[in-house]
Amino acid sequence: MAQNDDHDKTVIGGGLPPMPDPRHPGRLAGDPFARPLPPGAAPPMPGAERTVIGGAPAAPSAAPGWPRAPLPPQPGLPGYPSASPGFGTGLGQGLGQTAANPFQSAGQGFFPDIGAAQPAFVPSAPATPRISLRAALQAATLGRGFSSNPLVAVASNLLILFGRLRSGLVEMEAMPLMEHVAREIDGYDRALIGAGVAPAEAMVAKYLLCGTADDLVQNLPGTDRGLWVQYSMAARFFQTRDTGVGFFSEAEKAMQAPAQYANLLELMLTCLALGFEGQYRTAQNGAVPLARIRAAIFGLPGQMAMLREPVADFLRRVFEPTRYASNAILRGFYLTSGTQEGTPIDQVLGAVARAEGGVSLAPGFLSGKGKSFFLQDLLRKVIFAERDWVSHDRGAVRRDLILRRAAGDEIRRDLIDDPALEAVVPILDDIRMMPTGYGVESKGTVLEGMGLGQLDRLQAAARSSYSDALERMLRPRLILSVEKQLHALTDKGDATGVYRALKVYLLLGGQGGRSEDDTLRSWFAAGWTAAYPGASQTDLRDRLKAHLNAMLDLDDGRALLVDPDSAVVSRARQAIVQLPVADQAYAVIMDGAAASASASPILLLVREVDAETRLTREFDGMEGLTPEILASGAVTDGVKADPIERIEEDFAMWHELLLGETGQRPIDAIIGNMGAIWNNLRLAAADPQQAAAVQADLLNALTQNNSQLPTPLADLVNAAEGDFRKAASDATLETMNRALADKITYFCRDTIKPSFPFSPNSTRYLSIENFSKFFGPGGDMDKYFADYLAPHVERRREGLRWREDSPLAGRLSLATLRQFERAEAIRQAYFSGGGTVPQVEVAAPHVSSHATVKSAILMVNDTRIETIPHQVPKTAIWPGTFKVTAVQLAPAVRGGQNSLGFTGFFWTILEFMNAAVSRAQRGDTTRATLVVGGRDITYDFTINALTNPFTMPELREFECPASLD
Repeated sequence: MAQNDDHDKTVIGGGLPPMPDPRHPGRLAGDPFARPLPPGAAPPMPGAERTVIGGAPAAPSAAPGWPRAPLPPQPGLPGYPSASPGFGTGLGQGLGQTAANPFQSAGQGFFPDIGAAQPAFVPSAPATPRISLRAALQAATLGRGFSSNPLVAVASNLLILFGRLRSGLVEMEAMPLMEHVAREIDGYDRALIGAGVAPAEAMVAKYLLCGTADDLVQNLPGTDRGLWVQYSMAARFFQTRDTGVGFFSEAEKAMQAPAQYANLLELMLTCLALGFEGQYRTAQNGAVPLARIRAAIFGLPGQMAMLREPVADFLRRVFEPTRYASNAILRGFYLTSGTQEGTPIDQVLGAVARAEGGVSLAPGFLSGKGKSFFLQDLLRKVIFAERDWVSHDRGAVRRDLILRRAAGDEIRRDLIDDPALEAVVPILDDIRMMPTGYGVESKGTVLEGMGLGQLDRLQAAARSSYSDALERMLRPRLILSVEKQLHALTDKGDATGVYRALKVYLLLGGQGGRSEDDTLRSWFAAGWTAAYPGASQTDLRDRLKAHLNAMLDLDDGRALLVDPDSAVVSRARQAIVQLPVADQAYAVIMDGAAASASASPILLLVREVDAETRLTREFDGMEGLTPEILASGAVTDGVKADPIERIEEDFAMWHELLLGETGQRPIDAIIGNMGAIWNNLRLAAADPQQAAAVQADLLNALTQNNSQLPTPLADLVNAAEGDFRKAASDATLETMNRALADKITYFCRDTIKPSFPFSPNSTRYLSIENFSKFFGPGGDMDKYFADYLAPHVERRREGLRWREDSPLAGRLSLATLRQFERAEAIRQAYFSGGGTVPQVEVAAPHVSSHATVKSAILMVNDTRIETIPHQVPKTAIWPGTFKVTAVQLAPAVRGGQNSLGFTGFFWTILEFMNAAVSRAQRGDTTRATLVVGGRDITYDFTINALTNPFTMPELREFECPASLD
């Protein structure tokens, strides 16, 4: 190996010692920037000018074995600092840079020369035999402890392993490596949280580590790429495969607040140094933007590190105690620039970009005009934004203080333990609809144009207040509700459900580095339809959807107040770790289909047909060509377009489907009709009657223009219409059967059918209350018939029949309908007065009796009637307060039976009439003859109803309906 082959390498865990330069004693070979050592000074330790991850380089050893133990930090060597780095130093010194030289020369350590093309990495042959993966994995603490950055320190073993795999020192074994990496990453975020790292930052770090593992290992020689892609770390822990792009998105976010995310930036820089390239690995000339990103990540923190001491000294002098009465109060310090043409490093790089032969840098790399030293932020976010903090209106200050005290409990609330939304919706409504609020369209007055209006400021304040309310009241409850669903789905073992719910949970918490608002809207729309069913709660569902849309609209420019629970996320991920890729893909497709119709297969089909059959496009450019060009033969003779035009005419109907603006094309109407039908099917679960009422119109609208469609598409729409009708029938029938069981069948079998009078031999009597509840007006049978069966039933002379034009025609049971017809007859007989309690007027004229019977006393509940043959009797009301029906003959026969009766319940009148030796029905009159002690007596029981309720056969024939099909 040549002397200077190792000069630009990044050393992971162990050293690649440089060779001394024989021409310049005391200087390392190939280092043009190294200064000669003073006379008599010892040469530096090998690797002292390299970037070291995991520890200081090990001393050279003749022993061929590996692993080597790390050496302790040496004085003067650039390792990780032992003390926690301050603002900016963690990114400079923590990666092998010294405080005195934050801009270490390009080409050293992590920062290759941005002006040089990056060659593909080719691992050189190791000087020692390759180590088995098993031996490498046993080196558990090779480099831990040399970084004060917990994100790097906790992952040091894994980072060292990646570096050695990439350098070819370790043999490649896919499955053991995959299991080891998965175990390390699985506990990474928990270890970080235990070390005091914020959960959100820990999740981002875990995401970066997953992306690095996938990018590096998939591109190692000898790797089974397909196996690793299928079970990649990002897919396993984050259900995504976009880390190649997401890594750089997270880097861009962190660069917006480098002091806050210094540790994350250092981890990103470490991953880039290990060889992470992501989307730029396969991009044309991808090394250039990758080098630019590396320099950008290090550049700003390095510059800030240079300014730390001067700024601190300046502030100390300005704000130190003085002899004056009042001292200056430090509100903050801001770095400003008068020229606003970019930071010093921007200017240097811009000069390089403008130099002849230099590398062209995209303008987006520069900090930007007007942004370099934050002058815009100072003016816009501080001076102007805080100009109203001080007020001279004492009344306004008092009102603000009173209102804040009144809302103190809610302002200080930091725990939400109830996911119910009903209580907060009115509050959110009030804030949304306040004057100049988010939901109010406010128009400026004439004074607005004169600079006197305050509408913009009021609207901004109202929007900010509404956004705060949504983040404090709505989002936490939504997250809590999804969290409870995750627990339930995990306990049930529904891996696909857990996968979809986890995605929603992470999106609500702002995790994953992307926004899928349509997925959230679709998820909660379905959930609220189930939680708040029926037409009566449509308004509540609409208000919730409006607040959700506003929350998703207003959350782009603000930090979220609630983070996902890492324990819940870990448990959910463990539940779906074995979920097949096909099921994951299906869940993604379901989410996409529910969120948007842009991927409709019908739309894609029409687009493809249109693209493949517009054959005359090749001739559209011939208009305006000169005769000389046409005669030269350089273009096709125009006559040849005629056959092509005739072919294209056959597909004209396909082309017409895409004419017009998006949303107003004929194809959009077809897709919109299908979407309306789908939404109506979902509504059927909550409000079947309303859904059934509009379903026929929706299906008719779907097919009304079929004659204008191409035949294949018309056939497809007809088939879809048939499927929709069948699906609607299935859904409706299932809903009706479920409601029948819940509202009718169970209660009927337990209470109605086993009791007298529906079981004549039963000793259990049905209470009047249960009888009224089940058969009365608005009762169970009546209400179910009105809600579910009425649209499908018609009345004929022979009784109720199923309508032949019903979507359920031919599928409904006539026997079940017969039970509802019997229930209707019972209701008409016992509740003819229209009340909710049965009331029957009974008149019983004394028709005839035995020669020895001169009169009789008839008892009907609490009514005592004295009867004499051929006289008009008194009318009794059933049921009364007493529970007795009896007759007593007069004069009494000494020693014989003189009375016959039944006591104990309201239904004794039926037992009394069943005791008659003969009974005949004549219109609304039942003539019954009873024998008491050998003497007979005959009554005409007349009921003011079409049917005598006490002798009607429906009481005996009624059966509990169990199913509609």
